[in-house]
Amino acid sequence: MLTPLTDCPFFSGAFTSLFRHIADVVTAAEHLKSDRDPAEWWHALIMAALLHDIGKLDPNFQQAVANRQHAAGDENELSHNVLALFLLDEQLFSKQVKEPESVLSAIVFHHWRDYYVDLIMGNRIDDIKSKAEEILSRAGEWMDWLQDLREQLQDIAQKHDIDFNVIKLNKKLLQYFCHNSLLDSGLVMPPYTLALLPQRLKNEIAATTEQFRVFITGNLMRCDHFASQVESGDLDLQLKDIEYACFPSYEALAATMCFDNGREPWQKQFFDRNKALQNSNLILLAPTGAGKTEFAYLWGAGRKNFFLLPMQAAVNSIFTRTEKLLSKAGADFQGHVSLLHGNAAIERRSHYRQQGEKIPEEQREGEIGRFVAMARHFAEPYIIATADQVAPAALRYPGYERTYAVLMDSALIIDEVQAYNPKAAAIITYLLTSVASLGGRVLLMTATLPPFIKKTISNRMSLSDQQVVNVLEQDITELAPVIDTVLHKIDFYLYETQQDHKETEVLNKLAQRLLDELKQDKKILAIFNTVKRAQAFYQCVRRLSDAELYQDNIILLHSRFTIDDKKDIEDTVVNKKMPNSPKRPAGGCLVISTQIVEASLNIDADILYTELCPIDSLLQRMGRVFRRFVHAGMADDLVKPNIIILLDRYKWGSGLLSSKRSVYDDDLIKVTLACLLMAANKIMLANDDVKQFCQNGFRSILDEPKQSKKGVKLPENVFILQTALQQTFTLDASQKDKLINQVYSLLAELESSYIRDYYDTLETLEYGYCADKLRDAQRIFREVSNVDVIPTARLADFIKKVEKWLKQDKKDFSSFQEQIINSSVISVPYNTGRKAFNDLTAWQKVMDLAEDQDKALRHRLERWLGNIQIVEADYGKELGLMLKENKNGTSREQVYE
Repeated sequence: MLTPLTDCPFFSGAFTSLFRHIADVVTAAEHLKSDRDPAEWWHALIMAALLHDIGKLDPNFQQAVANRQHAAGDENELSHNVLALFLLDEQLFSKQVKEPESVLSAIVFHHWRDYYVDLIMGNRIDDIKSKAEEILSRAGEWMDWLQDLREQLQDIAQKHDIDFNVIKLNKKLLQYFCHNSLLDSGLVMPPYTLALLPQRLKNEIAATTEQFRVFITGNLMRCDHFASQVESGDLDLQLKDIEYACFPSYEALAATMCFDNGREPWQKQFFDRNKALQNSNLILLAPTGAGKTEFAYLWGAGRKNFFLLPMQAAVNSIFTRTEKLLSKAGADFQGHVSLLHGNAAIERRSHYRQQGEKIPEEQREGEIGRFVAMARHFAEPYIIATADQVAPAALRYPGYERTYAVLMDSALIIDEVQAYNPKAAAIITYLLTSVASLGGRVLLMTATLPPFIKKTISNRMSLSDQQVVNVLEQDITELAPVIDTVLHKIDFYLYETQQDHKETEVLNKLAQRLLDELKQDKKILAIFNTVKRAQAFYQCVRRLSDAELYQDNIILLHSRFTIDDKKDIEDTVVNKKMPNSPKRPAGGCLVISTQIVEASLNIDADILYTELCPIDSLLQRMGRVFRRFVHAGMADDLVKPNIIILLDRYKWGSGLLSSKRSVYDDDLIKVTLACLLMAANKIMLANDDVKQFCQNGFRSILDEPKQSKKGVKLPENVFILQTALQQTFTLDASQKDKLINQVYSLLAELESSYIRDYYDTLETLEYGYCADKLRDAQRIFREVSNVDVIPTARLADFIKKVEKWLKQDKKDFSSFQEQIINSSVISVPYNTGRKAFNDLTAWQKVMDLAEDQDKALRHRLERWLGNIQIVEADYGKELGLMLKENKNGTSREQVYE
């Protein structure tokens, strides 16, 4: 039998004594301590850290770990954290901490297992009874082990004024559990499940109690996870690295933003005039180019900052900007920015290659590993992340408190909320309001904000008028060019594809128009609503173009490329062909893309051709055009339209080569078009007239001037909208803001499913919904049913790469992803790819190659490749993935990006 503490191990990638681990978790908690929270909270956290793993004294656990098995995952055994209940004097415990139920719950549930629901509700009462009886039968041995434990932990306990006699074999409680369930005891607060919702509603807890519970539970998880990371020895980490609590001051950040002439930026002038707002929750509405990011830096000064953005490209861009800013703010802040998304390690390797840094591979990989680990542990003062890495915590999956515990003491910045679907926007709304209620500070900043979201957030957070900052309403001289300058002149391009044979003709005509623009050295951006349409149009343009003259100046960009290829294309577009820079390269280019460019790529085009899309997306697309005036300080005269909206009179809700199913919400598309036409004619129709227009459709107005196809008489003034199709019109920043409000006001009157989805999701969260797992929460937030695929055209190359990788000495996921996944795998929506599946997975294709490998490696390979489907498809660096028809039928086009 293993002796307690000195030999007793737990499994964390390496064997570490139980005493050492407990001491490490306590030390980590000491390094987290700050003056922002009450001293009694930190005392309770130290006590939880001291006691969280005492259940690992269980000989069954020790033996399982000694045999290299992870006993905590064995559902046939009560986990060590639940056993802590039996080993504490609950009365003495209650006297030593604030709100003992919350602290004890943090200890008991700091690891969560799926079977805990049954355990809590009494469905596994026999398991608790059996374990209680087993411990009572060996009471003498357990008392000896606990005495040893008290002696070993005595110094730590005395240092923090904890009575170590709280560690005790609780015979009375053991006897109680021989007959009763965990829930009946009333000792713990059951988390994470709708099944327990009625109980939680009956025992409504105060806001301060919830703050304390989240603080204790989340920070205990942070300390436990980080201590295990340090103890694994895989990375150059120390316990003090759990929190780099060094934040640049407001003055230091403002100094980095001052212009060469010493003039202060408008953001500093604003906060100098409104000092109280620098410590308030805010909504910032500002047009593209106004400086929202710099506003956020000053607002979040002196605290940990979380920047959440919708897309990886945007996150990478803000990460780079933040690194440069902090390097100017002082040496103490250099290298203390975290990048958090699914491909952060890849991005870091790319950084090393671009910098040409010649360091040994082992050292480089160690630095990358540390960089990623610090991001995942929220250890740095600035965390720049995709929203799906943080926002799903609002769905309260088991362990969400780890994220909330950090956010409740941080500044949370959400950028471009309109980029998310209604359900995700509701989740972000709930995240903002819940973080604010826990004491964190939040800033929502965006160029376009649906008024129903603004109203909901303002009401739930009780924001004053001053806390909703609309730059358009501010007297800011520096922003006059941004606000007053007309950047966009809009025209409609009307065509029809009622018959299939006309589609080629339509594409050819449009392609030739863009090629003529290209000959004039224009930088042209063409955005389509699906990958299929973008690919078809690219093929048409290349077919009609002079291959030699335009070979490198016509580019296709969408989501259906491999990670490596997409990164190369984005780099070419952003840095070489269409940069948003005062020193733009000469010559024209044509970038054909999808909504992947809306808010993620820092580019500047001369002219935009775009299919009709919702008003938010349309304004974001327009924001990629004519941005250079910001650098020049003035705008050129707009003689010709630089925004061309493509409209198919027979498929106006979907566009070129569309499927029967519209990509976007039908009501949102209809109202967007109606409002655009009213803006073009400078008229305002009654809401009833607009509803008539939306209900009867755009096509009917063109075909039958006085009545709809259904014979429904339309109001005379509705037909005024038709004349707008032949007009050009302009939009300045103020008009765009009014357009957003108009669209969503009308959408609310239509009782659109778009708005209902938002409110229904928010209501579900308010009623206490909890996701079962983190990955479920992320799936709900993304609303993605994507599947990773390898096209048959790349299959032979994929197999060769796996074979080569298996011959290497280093076989970890990092190298596997960089050498194989990034160059072979594409993510597509399930409904798009499913009919092209050939019923084989990537693992099945290479499992024979791994036959001679050890069992652990084969298991990892199966886990990495088992869900990657093989699809009948071509693939090329120009077009990306091109799905084929197979025996199951033609794959259906539903791809958005």
